[in-house]
Amino acid sequence: MDNDLRFQWYVVALKQYAEREGHCRVPALHVEVLEGMEVKLGSFVSYQRQRRRKLENAISRSGDVVAVDRLAHAYDKFTGRKQVLETVPGWEWGPLRPGPASKAMRNDE
Repeated sequence: MDNDLRFQWYVVALKQYAEREGHCRVPALHVEVLEGMEVKLGSFVSYQRQRRRKLENAISRSGDVVAVDRLAHAYDKFTGRKQVLETVPGWEWGPLRPGPASKAMRNDE
C-alpha cells in the first residue's frame, strides 16, 4: 500500500472515530477497526500533529536558505494532508492538554 493510499485509509478511520465519539482526541494507543482491519489511529493522529509542529518550528527557526528550501518542500507535501485532516469534523491541531506522566497512564485518561 503506498503512502497516499495509507493516509486516506487512516482518514477514513479517523472520520469513523469522530462520528462515533464526537471528537478527534484519540487516545495514544487506540486501535480502530475498519473493514475488519486494525488501524493504529492513536499513533497516526499523534504523528500528524507532531509532524506539523516540527515542520513549522523548523522553518521559523532556520536561518540557512538551503535548509529552509528543503523544509519548505517537505511542508508543501504535508500541506495537502493538512487540508484533508482539517475537513474531518472535530479535528484540532492543538495545543491539546499535555500528555500523561507515564506510558501506563496514557489510555486511562
